[in-house]
Amino acid sequence: MAILDTGEDMKRWGVFTISILLLLSFAILTGCSAMTVKLGWVGNSVPGHSEASFSRFRGEERYSMQLQGGETLVLRYEAELEEGSLVLRFLNSGDAVVWEEGMDSDAVADVRIKVEEAGWYDLVVYGDDARGRFDLYWSMD
Repeated sequence: MAILDTGEDMKRWGVFTISILLLLSFAILTGCSAMTVKLGWVGNSVPGHSEASFSRFRGEERYSMQLQGGETLVLRYEAELEEGSLVLRFLNSGDAVVWEEGMDSDAVADVRIKVEEAGWYDLVVYGDDARGRFDLYWSMD
């Protein structure tokens, strides 16, 4: 086992240590950007209904459902926002956007979305540093 006794060895060790720390920091920061953050999250979700209040929401909350071709998704949403914004998206099985609505203030709406193809669909709530609450109701017609 070699003992680090020269100034040159100490410099190499220091550069190696700093390089490793920078690499780890970069990996952590890159991973965090895609992470969902929910602070003060209080929510409830059952088939056809989801509600949540939060002091900070960044990321996504996803609800999956299976629809038949020709069916219509009946969606009612309510949102109260103190900060940030929310986006509601209805996505097909390939994650293509079928319908989308963005909100940066309080909103209430009833929406009907007819699907042409049978398959699995996702209703997704995206939060961008949002503070507030949302309430979603959905059914198939």
